[in-house]
Amino acid sequence: STDVIRKTFDCTTQLARMPNSERLKRHFKSPHPALNVLRRDEPLATDTVYSDTPAIFGGEQIAQFYVGLRTQVCDVYGIKSEKQFVNTLADNIRERGAMNVLNSYKAAYQISKKVLEILRSLYIAANQSEPYHQNQNKAENRYGMVKRWINTIMNLSGCIAAAWFLCTEYGVHVINHLASPTLKGKTPLQALTGQTPDISQLMYF
Repeated sequence: STDVIRKTFDCTTQLARMPNSERLKRHFKSPHPALNVLRRDEPLATDTVYSDTPAIFGGEQIAQFYVGLRTQVCDVYGIKSEKQFVNTLADNIRERGAMNVLNSYKAAYQISKKVLEILRSLYIAANQSEPYHQNQNKAENRYGMVKRWINTIMNLSGCIAAAWFLCTEYGVHVINHLASPTLKGKTPLQALTGQTPDISQLMYF
């Protein structure tokens, strides 16, 4: 019906164009790379956290934290230099999908040319919070909860300080599998992917 067609246009995109002709042509290289990337319909906030102790195994003292503002899905990546921020951004897009908006600080490494190239090629908007206004970055609030989890895990297990990043990864993994009242009882991963996650590994280990 006309109503179904109208609603289809409202909830889909029509970004591709054929300016030369109305005939479909076979392309070996996509003229629209953004259409080949999985999209996640939500803004993403990111925060950089630091540790004075090198992480076991990798030696990282910096972690890049990401959180989806609609689904609350968290991701964390260990890095040895702030310049590797662009690598974590690319990995998050590859693993979770391209976000609508990236919320970050005005740090030089977060608005570098390489970062802008990724955002431009995938049609991702960018917002930066004002200096000394941490409340504008929603990732800080979410990481505050994760940090409390990390401290609790480390205190109860008696692990060494160098295990801080392993505990961060574990805490993020658990949070992504916990039902949230703000998501109407769904887990963050279920809200993002629509699939029911399995928690057998959390029950056994």
